[in-house]
Amino acid sequence: DFIGSSVIEGADYIEAHQATFFLSSSTVKADTIFTRSSTAYLGKYTHPEFGSFESSFMTQFNVTELYEIPGLSTFIPTGGKQEFLNTPNVYDRSFTPKRIYVSGLYTDYFGDSLAVGRINVYQLHRDLYNTDDIYYSDIETGDFYNESDLLGSSFYSPINLSIPEEDRNNNYLYTSVDLPVEKGKEIMDLYTDCKRNGKSFREEFLKAFKGIYMKQVQGDGAVLYLDQVRLTFTFDQYVLEDGEIMLDSERQDSTVETSFSFSTTKEIVQVNKFRNNTPDDLLDKDTCTYLKSPAGLYTRISIPLKDIADSITAKGDSLNAASFTVFTDSLQEKIDISAPDYLLLIRDTATIGGVFHNYQKEFFADNQLPDGITSFITQAGTKGYHFSNIKELLLIAMREYQNAGQSIPETLNLLLIPVSITLDGSTVIGVNHNLQPSYTVLQGGPDELSKRLKLNVYYCRYR
Repeated sequence: DFIGSSVIEGADYIEAHQATFFLSSSTVKADTIFTRSSTAYLGKYTHPEFGSFESSFMTQFNVTELYEIPGLSTFIPTGGKQEFLNTPNVYDRSFTPKRIYVSGLYTDYFGDSLAVGRINVYQLHRDLYNTDDIYYSDIETGDFYNESDLLGSSFYSPINLSIPEEDRNNNYLYTSVDLPVEKGKEIMDLYTDCKRNGKSFREEFLKAFKGIYMKQVQGDGAVLYLDQVRLTFTFDQYVLEDGEIMLDSERQDSTVETSFSFSTTKEIVQVNKFRNNTPDDLLDKDTCTYLKSPAGLYTRISIPLKDIADSITAKGDSLNAASFTVFTDSLQEKIDISAPDYLLLIRDTATIGGVFHNYQKEFFADNQLPDGITSFITQAGTKGYHFSNIKELLLIAMREYQNAGQSIPETLNLLLIPVSITLDGSTVIGVNHNLQPSYTVLQGGPDELSKRLKLNVYYCRYR
């Protein structure tokens, strides 16, 4: 206990202190967000306070290398029985499907289960390239299709009451749009030509059928979460019995209906397009702030960084912890839509040393994970969202400005962004923008003197 006492004059000790800094907050539009997802979103929903939200998507269909259509040799060709008998080489036959259609499969949706909408399917005339440039919510879909390239249209509602309830609960729900059978014949002719001439059907298919754009053109009240989209061909097929083809037209069981599909998978490109019509007066509220997803509204938190630096770190004191809670406003009780389960806290855009940083864009585009230093994830609590310790973020920001030869700014702006997370056990292994509709109202406002938001700072002083 006494080592070194002879060279230290008097007693040394550490004083612990706590200070409170008041924060201001505001609502900002989210602009564009990174929307890469294996889920396709389709529909429109309008909220009386938060405005409307629309979602549509473009997608390719995956065809594997060396793909073979199952059962092709027994499909009934365009010329019927005679062409079947007279054309031994199956790839010389002409096939026209009974039906070709696009279907979207889903188990979940948002909004009114009985809302009716009409959806259109268009053929793309431009390739979807697998680059990050197209995975943003404001992509201009008009660059990829023409209104004249309409393939089909149909009406839907999230719940089909003609299906028994037990079947709806145990199976995928789906919505489908019939396409012209001539389009199916074009694809089948392409397939047989590729097989005859040794060409890659995968490559030729993606050249000839670049994909589809599906959007809702009428109706309001629901958004579908499509887990998979399929392009399906339906044919009549001769039945085989003991290796012999049953061609007796008198037999009711001589033919069966069969089908095959090309689906959306992670190997191809799928792009979501979101459009919000959010009332501007939500941005001007001075008693609360808002969150809306997807691609809707964020809350900006402004921390008095210079005051913290001047009163603590500039005096040589050690910053130990900094925490704050954003409480849900009482207005939330009037909203009939759930609040986001998780929020990401990250720095707003900033220019440091002449370099512009868009922190949230880099975070999502680079598939980053929250590190508890420059980015933080928190789950909704009973009263709001709590961030337990952001002191490293404050210290890093101070050092960055000082190292760049800049004075510490009056405020450090942070963003609260609704997100969804992927877990492996209790470990976060993925963070994405929340692409499902969620709204919430938070306490706060631009006037920090209202003392609605408080940053509790803990620091120590060596004596």
